[in-house]
Amino acid sequence: MLLQAALAAAFAPALLKWLGAASSTQAGVAAGAVAGTVGAAALAAGGDEGALPAGALAYALVGTLSSVVVGCEPIRAALQALVA
Repeated sequence: MLLQAALAAAFAPALLKWLGAASSTQAGVAAGAVAGTVGAAALAAGGDEGALPAGALAYALVGTLSSVVVGCEPIRAALQALVA
């Protein structure tokens, strides 16, 4: 997790500009969903003021959705079978 956040903090601003993220909200949602609040904070430190709130919201939504999906018994059983 820390390596993912460090890589996102280092490369996210340039990668999102290259991909054509038009607004700081779009960049924040992308960084927050993939790299958590560290990625969104890296964008905010670079001058995108709207990136941090959007990134924090995306991070929370991804965490909530993950908990709901893994809470479903068939999915949990399939994941446990993959690990075991």
